[in-house]
Amino acid sequence: MSKESDFGSIGIPLSCSIFLECALDAYKPYIKSIGDETLKIVHEWNNLLISLLKTNKYKSILGKTGNKLLHYTSENINFGNKCVSTAQDVNVQSLHYALRFDKSVRFLRDKYEYDPKLKLCDLGVGFSPLSVVFQTQYDIKDVYCIDIVPEIADIYTETAYKLYGNTPNFISWETLQTMQKKERPNTIVSVGCLPHIPIETQKEYMKQINDKFDNFFLEIKYTKQSQKTNTTNAFSLSDLQDLCLDFENIMDVEIAVKRNAISYLRKFMHAKPNRADFINNCRSLFLSR
Repeated sequence: MSKESDFGSIGIPLSCSIFLECALDAYKPYIKSIGDETLKIVHEWNNLLISLLKTNKYKSILGKTGNKLLHYTSENINFGNKCVSTAQDVNVQSLHYALRFDKSVRFLRDKYEYDPKLKLCDLGVGFSPLSVVFQTQYDIKDVYCIDIVPEIADIYTETAYKLYGNTPNFISWETLQTMQKKERPNTIVSVGCLPHIPIETQKEYMKQINDKFDNFFLEIKYTKQSQKTNTTNAFSLSDLQDLCLDFENIMDVEIAVKRNAISYLRKFMHAKPNRADFINNCRSLFLSR
């Protein structure tokens, strides 16, 4: 992998969206919640996103590697699929993108079926089409997005508007905290974001989410206590116990952690039985309520 700086400020979010689409196609047997309508939205989203980013306006913030990715994806319709099937790092990372997208979609669908008045916030949205998929398929008006990269709000909003005429509301984390209860989203999703934040800040975010949101779906990095010193921004079992989060009918944190991990780990190992190194030491853990 190239250094993150080679991707500029938006190159990595772009790669996540491009390789997500290819992975949803490559790993269909493991993502039962993603139907043809969702796949169509993701495909159209990427086409419009790529078209917009090809303008010179965004060249500098894509970075060297981000611009290469944009160029090869634009010039070769099979480039993304080839990366997912043969590039070692992309191969496993894209499977992870597909599995977490599937879990996110299933979570939101279940919450919406229980309460159609759902108000959604996507924390650390990047260029993930999750909010657009949900807003489009369920005609949800109250959709909010948060991202610390200033350009993402403009690019995301323009792409979403060109796609279906619906746009999420971009707000800051601070604004979210000051919103009145009747206006504030009752459901928050955050995948691919929290592990990039210092762990003490993650804990503060998670405490506020636990206190203020009825529903949440969060991706964190989890590692064994003995390996904690070697893993940046990853939680141990004792970290989670100290947080006292109320997630998914919890009675015992250790049992809840194991239960939350089973589905993801089983699907990952079935799809990639020879890549246990990707999840052996530090792996994604999805906490929900």
